[in-house]
Amino acid sequence: MALQADYFDTRRPVSQLHLGGGTPTFLSHDELAELMATARDHFTLLPDAESEYSIEVDPREASPETIAHLRTLGFNRLSLGVQDFDPVVQKAINRV
Repeated sequence: MALQADYFDTRRPVSQLHLGGGTPTFLSHDELAELMATARDHFTLLPDAESEYSIEVDPREASPETIAHLRTLGFNRLSLGVQDFDPVVQKAINRV
């Protein structure tokens, strides 16, 4: 992030942030907290009421504690990483 921040006007506010492309909730709570702290260190993230910060969540990892933790980190939108509802497909892609 530090390297990329050099290419942007970091005073320009960030109103949308989307973590996905895989499932970021495989990171630990501490790792996600560090990731968001680093984003805030290098970019100007707008407050909750003025922003959309979303994260893709693996339903198998979406405990109430995880959801609460994501909210404290500033995420206010979730995308469920459901690959397929067919049990045969789920087994084939190891996403039961």
